[in-house]
Amino acid sequence: MKGQWRHRLLGWLTLCLLCIACEERELCLDHPHTADVRLLADWSQFESLEVPTGMTAYFYSRSGRRTKSAQTNQTSYVDAALRADTYDVILMNQSPSEFGTLLFSEMDHYDKATVYAAPKSSRWYKTKAEEEVVVQNPEWLGVANREWLTVAPELVQDGQVHTLDSLRPEPVAHVVRVVFHIKGIYNVRSARASLEGMAKGYCFSKRAPTQEVATQLLEDWKLTRDPDNPANGTLVAEVVSFGLPDGHSGLSEANRLHFSLLLVDNQTQLDFDYAVGDRFEQGVDVELTIIEETIVEELPDVKPE
Repeated sequence: MKGQWRHRLLGWLTLCLLCIACEERELCLDHPHTADVRLLADWSQFESLEVPTGMTAYFYSRSGRRTKSAQTNQTSYVDAALRADTYDVILMNQSPSEFGTLLFSEMDHYDKATVYAAPKSSRWYKTKAEEEVVVQNPEWLGVANREWLTVAPELVQDGQVHTLDSLRPEPVAHVVRVVFHIKGIYNVRSARASLEGMAKGYCFSKRAPTQEVATQLLEDWKLTRDPDNPANGTLVAEVVSFGLPDGHSGLSEANRLHFSLLLVDNQTQLDFDYAVGDRFEQGVDVELTIIEETIVEELPDVKPE
């Protein structure tokens, strides 16, 4: 008798474990629990910046079940197998592992999911405070959100693929262009600059930049001479940025632009400092901000190295 009860107990325990496994893995050969769903994607607002070669969708259950992600190497739609539930969705180009200048954080939680620009090391720039962070230019990231997306119970196990919605991802990074007009530009050997007070990252659920700030460096400058007076000209550089941080004051001191010129003698360095926090323009689609300055004094003539 004891042996029979032992076998029955083991049988019940095995059955319980199988049921738990079915619940956790969302896979049971005898009892399917998911619906085959599809999200369409319209990349028309993003393809002028970068043509995506794939995308990732994150489905966040509002009932507390685990987050589910689906990846595809095409861009017209993404399929997933989901339980009957209500979801918040994030759709983005590529997958997090394919980006080299972006760091993704808390992607298992819709309210906390955030992307940050990766830190950047520099041999010439020295941070001015212990908490100052220098970051790389973020790669182009296209994102779309959809909240309260419902998978109805009647969609489960009916053998069909159900299109739930069509999302249109948009870029979350912007371009900042810096232009300097210079007299005596033939004396310039090289230029570099830093732009302080830019957003460090982007919060997916808020559809807005983070409050954390970072410094970005402008190191690649294009020199153009004035066709009417070749002694003068312009220096232009751009950074890709997450824009202004959430809660930006709009005051000039909120962002500072430090500009440095090394002259052709390879010794003379000229430094300039500007408060530019009130010089940013809020645009549609890709925000293009142009910060334009004129160095009034003509650069000193120096003997080339």
